[in-house]
Amino acid sequence: MTRDFGLIASEAPELAALFARRPQVIKPGLSRIEAALAALDSEALLATPTVLVGGTNGKGTTSGFLWQLMTALGWQTGLFTSPHLQHFTERIQTSQTRVDNKLLVSELHKLEQDLPPAIFEPLSFFEINTLLALRVFFRANTDLNILEVGLGGRWDSTNVTRPCLSIITSIGLDHQQWLGTTTEAIAREKAGIMRPGCPVIWGGENAGDISAIKTLRQEATRQRAHLWEQGRHFTANEDGLTFLLPGCKAGHYPWPTVARQWPPFMRDNFAKACAAMVWLLQSDATLKVRQRLGITDANTALADAIAAIDAGIVRVPCCMRGRFEITSVPTHDHGPRRVLLDVCHNIPGAEALVAGIRASGLLEQNKTLPGLVSILADKDCDEVLDVLRQVLAPLTLFTNTGERSWTPARLATRHRDLPFLGSFAEAWAVPVTAHPTVICGSVHAVGEVTAALGIALD
Repeated sequence: MTRDFGLIASEAPELAALFARRPQVIKPGLSRIEAALAALDSEALLATPTVLVGGTNGKGTTSGFLWQLMTALGWQTGLFTSPHLQHFTERIQTSQTRVDNKLLVSELHKLEQDLPPAIFEPLSFFEINTLLALRVFFRANTDLNILEVGLGGRWDSTNVTRPCLSIITSIGLDHQQWLGTTTEAIAREKAGIMRPGCPVIWGGENAGDISAIKTLRQEATRQRAHLWEQGRHFTANEDGLTFLLPGCKAGHYPWPTVARQWPPFMRDNFAKACAAMVWLLQSDATLKVRQRLGITDANTALADAIAAIDAGIVRVPCCMRGRFEITSVPTHDHGPRRVLLDVCHNIPGAEALVAGIRASGLLEQNKTLPGLVSILADKDCDEVLDVLRQVLAPLTLFTNTGERSWTPARLATRHRDLPFLGSFAEAWAVPVTAHPTVICGSVHAVGEVTAALGIALD
């Protein structure tokens, strides 16, 4: 039994059974979920203005920031993300209603009752999740839905929706067995979330190579979709955010105080979320909501939302936890211990973490920081360690209880000098002389760590 099964089964057996539907082989195509929508009231489920957020890295924080910004203005906003750290219910959230096991189990039973067995049974884990999210959001009467793309874009279950705005955060080499072995091929898959005539926010030249950027620009031209590029139409620099978006009022916004603690990648993702908000607050798709809430000026509304986030009025959604998160945890014999948690599960993620550590000033006292690392076996483990070893030493590796956890035999010879322990508990017991301890790797591992250390996510 994996960690995820253990946590879910202890809360709701029905969700454990749903989790068991996770495919060992990805089956591309939208025909199954489209058949399910056809059997349901698809017009009602798809009528709410929707934002799709795709990309190799940065989807979770960009989605979470946009959710915070819209929630701060009083919008009832649905948020669908994956995977979860500790609890299944992290995947589906709304602004004003806590989505708990009871609600999800009830909606799961209703979904199974509303669909003929011939349609329900072939549905995958992610397809059922998407349908659950759409139904929960419909019953919550959401004003806006933000859906994080799970894998790729073109064939992801979220792509059955009708986004009024799409965001592509970055392009990198990941999931190559399904998306292609070049950034150009991966960009083409992720461009599948574009819609004719609808704007696309793109992470800019720092978020992909030239061939990927060229592919996105070509696809946007083909779809007649307005491509707003970070670094051209909006920027994130030391002073704050600057917007020069076509058809929108130009503006400059100082960083919120809390942003001083953010690494560069989080500032970049915050900028993308703010750009999305500026467009949403001037779009015909959201006119009725703006009129109801009395929102007349996008620039003023954005400034108000940033101030609300800075004041801590809006809670941090779970999809933003474990992203360069620095906290202190109690220990039995040495007092509080500072840790930095990060789900840097691939090469671009590891590079972003290293850049964040260097920019944060954490290395002023020490040349390196101690690190505890656990990566999934199907990732580029050796290359990720090559990046992490630039700033993490001593470095201890540990396995987690997920079925895709790595093993010592997975490592190249150049990393065989690193201690590889059988559990996080063993790795946590290794003495350190510098702080904070960086604990990073897969989402599964960081979720297991937060649970073991008693770090609550709500």
